Amino acid sequence: MRNYDIKCEVCCEDGIISLPEPSNAMIRTNASRVYPIYKDWSDRFISAYNDEFQEWINSVKAGKLEGPTAWNGYTGQITAAAASKARDIQQKVAVEIPPTPEFYK
Repeated sequence: MRNYDIKCEVCCEDGIISLPEPSNAMIRTNASRVYPIYKDWSDRFISAYNDEFQEWINSVKAGKLEGPTAWNGYTGQITAAAASKARDIQQKVAVEIPPTPEFYK
């Protein structure tokens, strides 16, 4: 059986930020309390995926490509690496992102 379960918590100086848990009904069965987990990503994210895809289609029709790029993914990885380092050394770490190449502007 496959399930799709995500969690994300960011521990900050003044508190913790957590992605909300989906509100699934608890089921009592066979002397257990069960909270169903989505079977795949589309159960939880299909509306957001469709909205993003439609925005991309609309931008292409308008003759201008918009939306996230590989550069956005790269800067996300730089940020995640800095966060991991800060956690490991227990100190603030600067997020150093190089200038955006012309190709992505």
